[in-house]
Amino acid sequence: MEILAELLKESAEYGVLEENVRQGATPVNVSGMTESGKAHLAASLCKNCALAGLYVTDSEYSAKKTAADIAFFYGENVLYYPAKEIEYYTVDAKSNEYINERLKVLERLVNTNENTLTVMSVDALLQFTIDFEAYVSSIMTIAAGQEYQIEELAAKLVDMGFVREEMVEGCGQFSIRGGILDLFTPAADNPCRIEFFGDEVDSIREFDPISQISIGQLNSVTVGAVDENFRVSGENPSVLQYISRKAVVFLDEPHRVSERAEGLAWDVSETVKALLEKEVITEAKERYIHDFGETLAALLARPLVGLYSLPRSCKEYRPKASVSLTMGATNSFSGKLDFFYSDLHEWAGKDYRILVLAGNAAKLADLDENLKKQDFVTAIWDEETKELASGTVYLAEGALRKGFYYPLIRLVIVSDEEIFGRQVKK
Repeated sequence: MEILAELLKESAEYGVLEENVRQGATPVNVSGMTESGKAHLAASLCKNCALAGLYVTDSEYSAKKTAADIAFFYGENVLYYPAKEIEYYTVDAKSNEYINERLKVLERLVNTNENTLTVMSVDALLQFTIDFEAYVSSIMTIAAGQEYQIEELAAKLVDMGFVREEMVEGCGQFSIRGGILDLFTPAADNPCRIEFFGDEVDSIREFDPISQISIGQLNSVTVGAVDENFRVSGENPSVLQYISRKAVVFLDEPHRVSERAEGLAWDVSETVKALLEKEVITEAKERYIHDFGETLAALLARPLVGLYSLPRSCKEYRPKASVSLTMGATNSFSGKLDFFYSDLHEWAGKDYRILVLAGNAAKLADLDENLKKQDFVTAIWDEETKELASGTVYLAEGALRKGFYYPLIRLVIVSDEEIFGRQVKK
């Protein structure tokens, strides 16, 4: 969606922000923003400055929603890094779902760091993860035609945190049957089957873990550590090790992020006290999460932008500039299309560039037909679209939490939720 980033350059307010980021005159605080507008700004700034990004929210819910919004503007290089449960003591049975998702993100960051925009809650930011150097040094590639000792591979996989099972059913598992090694890495959607002829890899095939049917041939498979305690030193590593030092950091409502960090630290302290009193643990670790003050200092060493809905004083840091962006939220029509058509006519009369998100392809087709009946000029928008011409209603698949508009540059983006209303699952 390059054109949506380009159009924002028409805003003098945005121009001040971009210039500050380019000149290293940060932190900068930006106010007047809607929730989905924040996503558009973050994606546009990263695109226009050709920089990676880190977007931090105060909750997991907000992180997921924001990642989905940013993905519309930024594409597949948006990564959602989830928080996990804090381990106060060792448990035999635990879910690795979130750890696998986190590891999948870390692998992407190692391989495509400069092009990514990573979204996470402050909880996820403060939690420990796998040491960067240890992770990078653990990475190995198994390629067809190369020779390996299968049991040596098995031993290395165990050291990296993989669990040996009779049958591979989930990420982080492997199995060996004769000369066949089945392996499921967090970065893969499906496990792979590596067949040996002696010590030589004869073939590598992706397969469905349920049906066991082969999906496709692979030339190689890359494997990295899957144990977040895998490290080369006694220090507690941070996910910031994986984020480019040039990346733009976006703090979504910095005061809320700070308040949640304080709340998390209190929760951890009280939980540890209770576990000690109940003798579930005999002693407390030195740390269970990173200190927010130290983490904030590391964030401020990068270009940092604070995003606010309303103007307010900033106690977390001293901004070098403050920008008020003129933006508004679109109306909610809740299926009342006459009101929607009325707003479209008003925007068209003011020469707005109009983009309407219809959700899925079926809704898009229906909406296109209805708009044509109302004598609107429509066009289907896709990633190849190079311009938004005023007077035309552009329709696209996709969704945002809420539509928004920029009155000074005459741009409006309407989401399907405003048009059709929120769909409630029964």
